[in-house]
Amino acid sequence: MTKSPISDETGAIDGLVWGSWDLTYFTSMPESQYGYVHIVKSLEGRLEEIDRVATKVFLKAGEKECLRDDIILFSKTLGKVHMDETLGVQKNAVHANPIFDFAAKVTLLITKRMRNWIA
Repeated sequence: MTKSPISDETGAIDGLVWGSWDLTYFTSMPESQYGYVHIVKSLEGRLEEIDRVATKVFLKAGEKECLRDDIILFSKTLGKVHMDETLGVQKNAVHANPIFDFAAKVTLLITKRMRNWIA
């Protein structure tokens, strides 16, 4: 029996599945295109002028999100060149998306932080 890509614990796609998809992409694409898949690894020299298009940046992630570590790494990388960068991590969440708050008629901490950040 094939193991489901959905984690029993969180109901989200398992990290091992993400990794296998990653490997599938890399084996079928030219090296020149890698930066479009692993954007954090290709940022050197690309963010210096981001202040021209954004005065502040809010990044968000779920604590149990498969891409959480990449989002945190991106935040740290961006923080080196952008003075007003904020990272919010929603505790126990598989993804931090305020549309879920709206649909469930609840307001999570990450949404409150985003509202305060915008104000």
